[in-house]
Amino acid sequence: MSTGKKMERRTRWLVILALATLLILVFSYVKFRRVTVPPELVGTWRTTSVAYAEHPFEIGLASINFGTGVGTVSTGFIDDIQSTVENGKTLYTIFYSVDGTHDQVSFYYDGSDGQTIQFKNQSQVVWKKDNGS
Repeated sequence: MSTGKKMERRTRWLVILALATLLILVFSYVKFRRVTVPPELVGTWRTTSVAYAEHPFEIGLASINFGTGVGTVSTGFIDDIQSTVENGKTLYTIFYSVDGTHDQVSFYYDGSDGQTIQFKNQSQVVWKKDNGS
């Protein structure tokens, strides 16, 4: 076998190896699974609690937005949603990412009383879904 053919064969194998490595990296880091947000959660949520009255939050089909002050919002992109039932209410946990940082929020959803949410760590504050949402 000539030196030219050996180089051609080696080059071909290096290209195949590089493509295989690239495919492995893509499938390792790219999320192909689409998260389905339950329709009852999609919308804007508000509370009459004085501490949070000016801080509504919104759950969309791909993101969760927290009102952080007058006219400012923190947006996280939803990675996953899990749910369980506790005491007759659905406990949702939304896993989300903000600028590469992963976080989560858990809340109880109750559809029997006009659609309300109570965060697991602040059960005394009741959030109601906007009628226009």
